[in-house]
Amino acid sequence: MTPTFKVAILLCALVALLGISISLYTEFIAGIKPCFSCNLLRYSYFLILVISLLSLKFRSLTPVLLVISAFIIVISAWGFMGYIGYVSNPCIEACPLGEDLEVGFKLFTLAMVGGVVEAILSYMAIKRSS
Repeated sequence: MTPTFKVAILLCALVALLGISISLYTEFIAGIKPCFSCNLLRYSYFLILVISLLSLKFRSLTPVLLVISAFIIVISAWGFMGYIGYVSNPCIEACPLGEDLEVGFKLFTLAMVGGVVEAILSYMAIKRSS
């Protein structure tokens, strides 16, 4: 059973809120300053939150959610691949984590999973909006 348009959009907003919360927790509670990639992901999730809520009124904004989700997947996959050594990742050199790179790896993995979930939910919302 697929969710209705409104449920899919609200779930998009919830996942985005969760991503923002994890990002803010990491910075302000755990004391880990975000790098450039982390800031890109944070603001992308913020955009998804805002556009999700706006798309409840303006359904034509819904495809933008899929584009932002794809951007999140690309940035987090780039970071993920950098942490496992397949590509050069400048985030690792700029990362304030020092020797504990496992935290950054887990954060990029979590962001990638969130991006995939956002893409699936936004695709379901697009299918339901027509």
